[in-house]
Amino acid sequence: MAERDELLRKLTDYVCDGPAPSAAAMDTARLCLLDALGCLAGALDAPDIGPILGPLVPGTVVPLGCRVPGTAYELDPVRAAFNTSALIRWLDFSDTTQRGGHPSDGIGALLACADHVGRRGAAVTMREVFEAMVRTYEIQGVIAETVKLDSPAVGLDAVFGVKLACAGVSARLLGGDREEVANAFSNAVMDGGTLNAYRQLPNTGTRKGWAGADAASRGVWFAMLAVAGEMGYPRPFTATPWGFESVMLDGKPLALPPLGSSVMENVIFKLVPCQRNGSTAAEAAIALHPRVGARLEQIREIVVHTHSEAIERIDKTGPLPNAAARDHCLQFIVAAGLVFGEITSEHYHEPLALDPRIERLRSIMRVVEEPAYTRGYFDRAIMSCASAVEVAFTDGTKTGRIEVTHPAGDPQRRADALPNVRNKFNALARKRWSEETRHSLLELFETPARLGAMRVGEFLERLTGD
Repeated sequence: MAERDELLRKLTDYVCDGPAPSAAAMDTARLCLLDALGCLAGALDAPDIGPILGPLVPGTVVPLGCRVPGTAYELDPVRAAFNTSALIRWLDFSDTTQRGGHPSDGIGALLACADHVGRRGAAVTMREVFEAMVRTYEIQGVIAETVKLDSPAVGLDAVFGVKLACAGVSARLLGGDREEVANAFSNAVMDGGTLNAYRQLPNTGTRKGWAGADAASRGVWFAMLAVAGEMGYPRPFTATPWGFESVMLDGKPLALPPLGSSVMENVIFKLVPCQRNGSTAAEAAIALHPRVGARLEQIREIVVHTHSEAIERIDKTGPLPNAAARDHCLQFIVAAGLVFGEITSEHYHEPLALDPRIERLRSIMRVVEEPAYTRGYFDRAIMSCASAVEVAFTDGTKTGRIEVTHPAGDPQRRADALPNVRNKFNALARKRWSEETRHSLLELFETPARLGAMRVGEFLERLTGD
């Protein structure tokens, strides 16, 4: 066989023989799983998601199938990965990174594969799941940092990184050796990427809520094929003219920096359900609500100061036909924060989303780039996501600028992470689990040694009933 791509070897080495995750990364992985479970529970009764859940053929029974938290479903690993990851991602409330993407999209794949192995007699612990999460987050996040697949110049969805990470890490969880892990990676690369069009008007739609789940489940599919003996390919990245770099990147090499635990250590928790680049503007708008909520009709102009990335991705005017368009519209996010003093997933859906006050505020809003915010966004020593909001009234008075440089879930504000994530989990999970179950789960997550030693099957049993 021809010599493998250097990047393919690097990814395989990392998954099979990479450095042990740092203690900080393992601690954060626990928080990420707790956060993901809260998002999942909150999405169970969300509009539009019901029809895409469950087996593809209604009534299908899978003996010893993989469990989907919060539901009674027991499905094949591919379909279980899709269900779990779709629920985690649906509310646009799941964790993110400083360069975008949602690495928790891969959690459904890891839980499904671990449960699949465990139900066939192997002892898979939650610590192994956390280690797999660190590696999955790292691959996805480093790819997002290295190459902007979802830039207009490329036009692909960033979930390619989720698919790639889930393929290799899932193959390892399923018991794959180095050859099988490499084969899984190579098939994921050969699969290419999906278009970013479903995240942008006029095509914005609910697919953006399940695109990560689709990528995760594709990763599981390639992992299962590889472990079953399906062949791989030595040069999926560099083959000319048919490889990923030639076809997708116009020949630009995809070279990744050393892989470790940095993405997990620096993950960003979402404490407001909106596109990440709008999170600081949302916080500023919510902070202004007590000063403007009773004077909405007197507002003459709203000015949002932000960075270039927010302007490129979420500065949108005109009709917003659905929730998927609204939670990626900076003007809608700011208007909702000013009107309601909070932003929940319900604010993106009718009837709240059709409140005429929101449309009026959108119509008098200006979004301007603040050069210092753009510099801070791209400066690796700062890594901010800054925005400021200022409101002017018809009587000539102004509120002054309310500025937020880093969102509440940012690593810069990590000291607040545990109570914030705990509160978020409780608020979302009460829709699915009793107070006793929630308390038991929180207690478990706060005892790392006990949780890490627990078998995955025992853990999932706590989440599929109540």
